[in-house]
Amino acid sequence: MEVNAQKIKGLRQDKGWTQQHMADACGLSLRTVQRAENYGNCSADTLQAISSVLEVELRTLKLVPYIHEGEAHQTASPKGKWVNMLVILIALLIGFAGGFGVAINV
Repeated sequence: MEVNAQKIKGLRQDKGWTQQHMADACGLSLRTVQRAENYGNCSADTLQAISSVLEVELRTLKLVPYIHEGEAHQTASPKGKWVNMLVILIALLIGFAGGFGVAINV
């Protein structure tokens, strides 16, 4: 899970804690705290422990992905878009074939 590494580090420093102190308070290894602060990723359980000892809500520490303008309404994955286009194409072909069959029978 991507987290706001700078926010975690800042909140820890505001308390005057070392990384080791926070690791001990969370019941985590020093290396786990270092990864969260240096690389900005950790497990959900780790994030829960960190947010608990820092006394902040989880969402405060989660990294919110940036959405470019115009992308907010795009919910389908590229694979989903291909499936949608294929369904439309099949529907058009069936409609065309049905219409062609009616024209021949007239």
